Amino acid sequence: LLSEELLWKGSYSDLVEDIKSNKLVLIDLRDKDETSYLPVKKAVHFDSKLSELLSFLKSIPKSKSLVFFCKGRMCERLTEAVEMANSA
Repeated sequence: LLSEELLWKGSYSDLVEDIKSNKLVLIDLRDKDETSYLPVKKAVHFDSKLSELLSFLKSIPKSKSLVFFCKGRMCERLTEAVEMANSA
């Protein structure tokens, strides 16, 4: 559902470095079952609470990048979250 230009193009090591240096916010959109058996410690979780996501996005400094992840590129929550971020 997401267009190619919205997908992460950097390497995994670049992503890890940006997370460690606090340059970006990693937002996990997976449901509770998925996060329970495959946790990501530095991620902010918004599984079924997309209604709360917009206010959270507005609180993030514009200097930070956002990286969303879900079950995959075809995840509807991912598309909705990216649209929210673009509007925020």
